[in-house]
Amino acid sequence: MASIERIHTGVRNLDSMIEGGFIKNRVYMLCGPPGSGKTTFGTQFIVEGAKNGEKCLYVTTMDDPKNIVMDMSRYNFNVIEHYKARNILFLDLSEGKIDMQSGVPKSMFVIQKIADAVRGLNISRIVIDSFSSIKFSSDDEKTKKRDTDMFVKSLMKMGATVVLLSEMLDSREYSDEHFSVHGLIYLHHFLHKQEMIRAMQVIKMRGTYIDSNMVELVFGTNGISITGRKVLQS
Repeated sequence: MASIERIHTGVRNLDSMIEGGFIKNRVYMLCGPPGSGKTTFGTQFIVEGAKNGEKCLYVTTMDDPKNIVMDMSRYNFNVIEHYKARNILFLDLSEGKIDMQSGVPKSMFVIQKIADAVRGLNISRIVIDSFSSIKFSSDDEKTKKRDTDMFVKSLMKMGATVVLLSEMLDSREYSDEHFSVHGLIYLHHFLHKQEMIRAMQVIKMRGTYIDSNMVELVFGTNGISITGRKVLQS
């Protein structure tokens, strides 16, 4: 069997939890409530590739890329420098910035626009922020599951490692996309003993041994990092 090629996530101490990083050219999902660090995680993942001279694409389906650059400039990411060097590219698919054809589901529209953007550019990393705003073609559960699987398989054909950012309010509920992706990570933000705790939890990671306990997550000038301390939610 061919050896498994992994890439660094850019999040301190996460790689050691997942056998060295994400398996290359697979699709991963990061879920969490508002303010838990999803966009910061996605930016760190993109910057990690840009630092190594990779071409990376950040796709926005809700916010203006200018706002993301401004917010992430508070960290020591050098996002603007990587953007000027053309190692980080942005694709704005937010409402009002796209002209969708009537009757075309947004999921397929997004896939086509990403395929057009990466063609010939040798893009190695893609972040989609956010998956939650992408609407699928049917409310029928079987049809929606099929369309979700097709969406993930279409992303795999891009030849890049993809991270989908998604909103999550109840960590006890699972959706179709959670089963379709190769890896699933939760970000938590909850009250514990009168103190707000931030934590990360690796739920699944195909082809990888994991510890699914929650570990403490902290924010600093270099973004988010894992302390390694396990936390309990009461």
